[in-house]
Amino acid sequence: MSGSTRSRVPVVEFDTARLKLRSLCESDAGLYFELYGDAQTMRFIGPPLSQDRAVRAFRRTLGSTRCDPVKRLMLTVIDNAAQQAVGLCGIQQFNAQGHRAEAGIMLKPAAHAQGFGKECLGALLARAFAMFSLDEIWAWTAADHFVAERVVIGVGFSPSSGPGDAGFGRRFWSAYRESWSHKTTAGRLPGDRTSVV
Repeated sequence: MSGSTRSRVPVVEFDTARLKLRSLCESDAGLYFELYGDAQTMRFIGPPLSQDRAVRAFRRTLGSTRCDPVKRLMLTVIDNAAQQAVGLCGIQQFNAQGHRAEAGIMLKPAAHAQGFGKECLGALLARAFAMFSLDEIWAWTAADHFVAERVVIGVGFSPSSGPGDAGFGRRFWSAYRESWSHKTTAGRLPGDRTSVV
């Protein structure tokens, strides 16, 4: 990727049919602590974080969204009907050439089984392919997390080798710009307020 492709920090806000996705900010600390400190939310990800570790992790995460060039795009997921934040999603781990990155999503347990995961992840992929010169976006699911597998398959991911360092109990998935762009129009969303600062 050329230096100009990721040289400015994106400030993002856009709507899907039921959700608003916007850039992570200081006021999202409580949401971050709730997600990463909750055993149910973290059971397919890793050990829940203590309050102290969550505070440090939030500071690092927020700081990384303001780097130049961009290291991470982290978005807060808001349920428009309830006007409440229900999760986080993001693009991170850009490779050295900037053509490959990881996608991830975390939702509160109360937001599960409503189709939010698929709606959010599909929109995230569309936005990432539009904003960055990515050829591939990869994600991982726990080997026994079949609900998450249905979500990634549902938005156009296919089984892959991931970044090449697959850990025990993980399955890797990839979506490719060339093939994925023909499967969805989620990147052309109303109410788009993407800008750079």
